[in-house]
Amino acid sequence: HIIVSHQGKRETGSPVLPSSREAFAVYYADLTSTYLNIAQQARAKGLKVKREGEDFSDYSKHLGSAVYLGE
Repeated sequence: HIIVSHQGKRETGSPVLPSSREAFAVYYADLTSTYLNIAQQARAKGLKVKREGEDFSDYSKHLGSAVYLGE
């Protein structure tokens, strides 16, 4: 069950939805890993938008926000 439900939602390709604590934990760990990879890719691109003296990446539709590029 954990393996087939790790994508969490039918829209993202999961044949079944998580229904145990362990399956939810794996789903959210997978989702967190995905978001961190997207944020890392934004940092690697180094695209910057100046906002009030701070450096941010371009808006990421996957994250729903920009990524802070500062140290």
